[in-house]
Amino acid sequence: MKTIKFTTAVLLTFMLSFSVNAQWEEKMITMLESDPFKESIFLEMVPPGFIGGQEALEAYISDNLKYPPLAIRQGLEGTVVVMFKITSEGKIMDAIIKKSFKPILDEAALDLIKGMPQWNPATQGNNTIETYYQLPIRFSLK
Repeated sequence: MKTIKFTTAVLLTFMLSFSVNAQWEEKMITMLESDPFKESIFLEMVPPGFIGGQEALEAYISDNLKYPPLAIRQGLEGTVVVMFKITSEGKIMDAIIKKSFKPILDEAALDLIKGMPQWNPATQGNNTIETYYQLPIRFSLK
């Protein structure tokens, strides 16, 4: 008698697991068929750019970066990373030091960014959008 009950219990468990599995598969198929992202269109973002391109940006930095005299006397060389917002109109705002080297060079890097001309703003689809940009500023005595 115990064997019959045990066999029946095993068979019921086995059948229930198939039933649950079939229901799960049916729900998954329904979920996949009603996927809200199926017909979504994701627009690629075109990043902002310095007007005139990378060469113009490098020329701007070369012409306008003021190496502090004290930093020159101390032989300070290094890279400061500045992060700033480029508005949907291309204006530079809210510059902050993302990676500091020395406070004296940090200030010079911020001054460079604050004096920077407008950029071409980032775009997404046909719209200009506000973005953040990180720019490494290299201080080298060579």
